[in-house]
Amino acid sequence: MFQGLSSAISGLYTNKKALDTVSHNIANSNNPYYVRQDVIQASNGYTNVVGVNGQIGSGVKIADIRQIRDRFLDQRFRNEADNKGYFDARYSIFSQVEEIMNEPSDVGLSEVMDGLWNSFDELSKDPDNLTVRGMVRERAIAFVETVNHMSNQLSLLQVNLNKEISNKVEEINMISKDIAKLNGLITQSEATGVKANDLRDKRNALIDRLSLNININAVNKQNGAIDIYIGGRSLVSEENAREIEAKTVDNSFFEITWKNSNNSKVEISGGYLKGILESRGEFDSKDETYSSIIPSVKNRLDKFVNTVATKINEIHKKGVTLLGEPGQDFFVSKRNGSEIDASTIKLNDNLDTLNNIVASLSGDRGDGSIAKEIMDLRDLALFENQTADNYYRSIISDMGVEANRSMIMLETHNTIIQNIQNSRYAVSGVSMDEEMANMLKFQHSYTANSRVVNAIDEMIENVVNKMGRVGN
Repeated sequence: MFQGLSSAISGLYTNKKALDTVSHNIANSNNPYYVRQDVIQASNGYTNVVGVNGQIGSGVKIADIRQIRDRFLDQRFRNEADNKGYFDARYSIFSQVEEIMNEPSDVGLSEVMDGLWNSFDELSKDPDNLTVRGMVRERAIAFVETVNHMSNQLSLLQVNLNKEISNKVEEINMISKDIAKLNGLITQSEATGVKANDLRDKRNALIDRLSLNININAVNKQNGAIDIYIGGRSLVSEENAREIEAKTVDNSFFEITWKNSNNSKVEISGGYLKGILESRGEFDSKDETYSSIIPSVKNRLDKFVNTVATKINEIHKKGVTLLGEPGQDFFVSKRNGSEIDASTIKLNDNLDTLNNIVASLSGDRGDGSIAKEIMDLRDLALFENQTADNYYRSIISDMGVEANRSMIMLETHNTIIQNIQNSRYAVSGVSMDEEMANMLKFQHSYTANSRVVNAIDEMIENVVNKMGRVGN
């Protein structure tokens, strides 16, 4: 009799725990990081009873409260997440560079160049007119200010990205420390037989977040911990987190190294951090291929400005001023002795005196041959087989192609990740219909066990209170 009572009580406890789990699932149905839990029930063993041919069961117990998750889907998500993070960074930076270039627009460099060429055309037709000379000077200043601004904004973006790299490294270190801390709490809890499922959810959310920032490999261990590796080197080992750092080398931009490792570089092959690093480029990069976004745009813009300025200077120095003096450089560098580029170009201060703007080769009144020769540069192939205007357009169009590629790749990886998330939810998400069915199932089982307890209670009461001594 008491054996049956014990079995029924175990049924009450087990089904109550199952109902608690159902309630927990329902409460977290809108939590995107929650993984559905399931109570695994098992027989509580058996006892041999004297006089009984066979064994009598002793009820039910909770064997496990497991999370319904697919580790393969977790790994797929993290593999795709670093690709998404990488193209997310690149597309964002391309968008910012496109805003700086400001093309097409009425105030973009293409329109400014049109104005400069047209002003020399007007000067060639009326070389002695000071008003036209003033227009040439104004258009030249507009050209200088436009390319100066573009170069300065690109440099500022590069500096800001360098700061963002440092911030991203701090975020990665913070996440890795939190993962290590959760590893410790999980292993301690589960060593006593208590499943730390909610802590596991928090840890997995952190690992997913980490995988968007940098390429990682997550390895599950028998004791419940998860170790994290970057490029084959340990970032998190159970309760210990190793730090990375953004470190300047030779007064240049940040490089990412392992802390306390004699400047050993971190092998970064994916994630948002990789996208920022690549887009920022190296301090003295000569890249023009757009693998490094900002150096590529700056280098091509510098090449454009230097070539146009050099050609105009060569022609301008061939002629004479209105006063018969030799022509000077039309454009100069702000830094003496350095080459002209987009950041250093300025109009020669001597051209504040409009008579010093050269339009004539001979000095004769009405001779605008120098101005015409400068204007004709517009149609010459100054850049291999390209005119100046076409070369600048190629900077914009090539950048647009690469930006569009990054956008397409970002959309592709977003779609893949969404599909993986849908698969994850199909496995791990909370289904209200299923939970309602489970709730009824466990409720009925709880009620049935309660009735068994009541029945046995009545039997015991009959034995104790209604069965008197023999002879009474």
